[in-house]
Amino acid sequence: MLAQNMSAYGILMDLTGPEINGLYCRKSLKGYRAEPVIVLIEGTQRLAALCYNLTKPPLPEERNEKYAKKLRALALQCRLPEE
Repeated sequence: MLAQNMSAYGILMDLTGPEINGLYCRKSLKGYRAEPVIVLIEGTQRLAALCYNLTKPPLPEERNEKYAKKLRALALQCRLPEE
């Protein structure tokens, strides 16, 4: 969890409740929990959103490097800051 006045970068998606439930009902995503956040869009517009985070780090055998590489590539494609 980030403390107040800290930043994180990501992708904002507009999903319905059934779409979210369809994604997060999968066994591989059971460890994720929704946390409320305030999103600052292009430095001006504030929006309430949910951010799904793992409640605890994955075990070494649960790590998925192939998926992590895909996420890094997407972040670069979306021009998110490297940090």
